Amino acid sequence: MYKKFFLIFIIAVALFSFALVFYLTDPSFNTESLKKTLTVDNLESFDSISSPLEITGQAKGFWFSEGIFMISVFNSNGDLLAHEPAIAENSDSELVPFRSVLEFSDPGTEEGNIVFKPSDISLFKETEVEIPIIFRAFQEGEGIENMEAVARSWIEENSLTFCWDGTDLFLLESREVECEGFEFCYEYEYSFDSLHAGYGARREQILTQVITPHKLIVSVAGGRVVKAVTDGIFDEMTGEFTEE
Repeated sequence: MYKKFFLIFIIAVALFSFALVFYLTDPSFNTESLKKTLTVDNLESFDSISSPLEITGQAKGFWFSEGIFMISVFNSNGDLLAHEPAIAENSDSELVPFRSVLEFSDPGTEEGNIVFKPSDISLFKETEVEIPIIFRAFQEGEGIENMEAVARSWIEENSLTFCWDGTDLFLLESREVECEGFEFCYEYEYSFDSLHAGYGARREQILTQVITPHKLIVSVAGGRVVKAVTDGIFDEMTGEFTEE
């Protein structure tokens, strides 16, 4: 009698295991199925975003563990910019409302992804849902103003000549230019004065104390400074004189 029940139990376990393996390896049960369990109210593919980013939507219960699941922002280089919980709101419906706020600084690239990762990943072959996005700072017409702040900050913190003894930094002109490998590239021309003659960090030089005017051209692409040359002859990024 016991042997009969034991045999039935073994067969039931085997059938269940076979069904589970088939279920999890079924080609039709893929990322698209996971996407159907998540609805995002205010974000679609290739939408433009900026920080802070509020995301609302609904998801099935398995997405949550202790009332949360995680949402991340990545740039196109795979760098993590933000990682915050989506918090469930009280609901009796099958789809649970959620809300998340993500804050990030300079993305460094024009495009990126928002990644939604359910807490219970055992039910699916794919473990996350990605929505491609564009960072608003890089959109044409908006980027040239936003990126000027990147250029100015870089000069004040990194320009060898200006950081040594520069004063009176003033933007003369900004323009959109072409930079290889970037969709959007902006060039900013500044004027500033140095308290001494020369370029760069002049620690071991005998300096002439004379107010010296300079012009500095800075190129910004991908959210960062890619070129900075003073008076057309001194590379502020390498600390060397150009060959031109």
